[in-house]
Amino acid sequence: MESAVSFPAERFSAGPELGWSKPFRTTLTEQGLSLVRDQTTTLQINVGLLCNQTCRHCHLDAGPHRREVMTAETVDQVIAYAGRSGFAVADITGGAPELNPNLDRLIAGLSHQVPRIMASLQPDGVRRRQPAFTD
Repeated sequence: MESAVSFPAERFSAGPELGWSKPFRTTLTEQGLSLVRDQTTTLQINVGLLCNQTCRHCHLDAGPHRREVMTAETVDQVIAYAGRSGFAVADITGGAPELNPNLDRLIAGLSHQVPRIMASLQPDGVRRRQPAFTD
């Protein structure tokens, strides 16, 4: 069995003068690398936290207890922003995007603004027909 490594709190609360870290830019320079921001080509759209499942691995903490969903007004703003910004891809995500009542409106609007739309959806609302599960 491997032993756990302990990190004293003072090593995390102090800066590089204690030798535990250095600025990221310095590391890049030392390695002969540069980091330059390029054009953003993908717009990721989280349409809400409502999901019929509660999964421990979900980084959104989505589930049936969550009621936050993107409103129609916000959908219209996202569509307008996508049209102004020239994204190549729109990636629709969320708890369970197909449970958002405004999803059809979003996809229809984006289809005129973005060449490619990606979405992780359950066909024919499969998640709606399943009971809410917890793990």
